[in-house]
Amino acid sequence: MQDYFLLENTLAQVLKKQEEKTELEKAIQSSKSKLREERRSGEGLSEESIKLNGRCTETGLDQEMSTTEKEIDELKKKKSEQKNKLENFERDEYKFKLL
Repeated sequence: MQDYFLLENTLAQVLKKQEEKTELEKAIQSSKSKLREERRSGEGLSEESIKLNGRCTETGLDQEMSTTEKEIDELKKKKSEQKNKLENFERDEYKFKLL
């Protein structure tokens, strides 16, 4: 039963990381659009115009998104391992009941 809750918790973490990834993708797209408009209008590209919500530059967001994707992959792997562990436990428990 404890494994089931751990699996559920891992799934929640995966969903949270996927939401973070989506937010980062939107932030990057917004930043790129803003830069394109500035280039078209001939405005200078200052460091402040590249910063997004005071958090970090576009490159930093790309790195953060890459890290988030790695974390999602790790969480999915843990989820899969926990699911297999739970299935093996249930299978062993069933075999024990048959004996």
